[in-house]
Amino acid sequence: MSISVAVMEVASRCNINCSYWYMYNHGDLSYLKQPKLMTIETAKLIIHRVKQHCALNAVDEFHFVFHGGEPLMQKKEFYRIFCKLAREQLEPSVSPIFSLQTNGILLSGEWVDILTHCELALE
Repeated sequence: MSISVAVMEVASRCNINCSYWYMYNHGDLSYLKQPKLMTIETAKLIIHRVKQHCALNAVDEFHFVFHGGEPLMQKKEFYRIFCKLAREQLEPSVSPIFSLQTNGILLSGEWVDILTHCELALE
């Protein structure tokens, strides 16, 4: 089976408290034992595994979806580094595609510049 999408929790916390969110409001406290943010070291491992998978399965396009919590709580530099590393490691044989799911509250001009430079699609 060939996989071409990875949904990655890059921030385990959120900046708002939606009443329906199971982590804060329905007794699931597992987030307290999770790292708040994905590290660059973890990102490097993910990219490496994606590269291996794509080579073994003839995948020529791979979609990275940054998710959370709220992914805009992740450091801006994380996205610059992740996108750069993914391109360096995967291209030209695999085209990386990046998107980010967000509630949009933290979106700013600086974020738009970063996301545009990384060619990230907002969801």
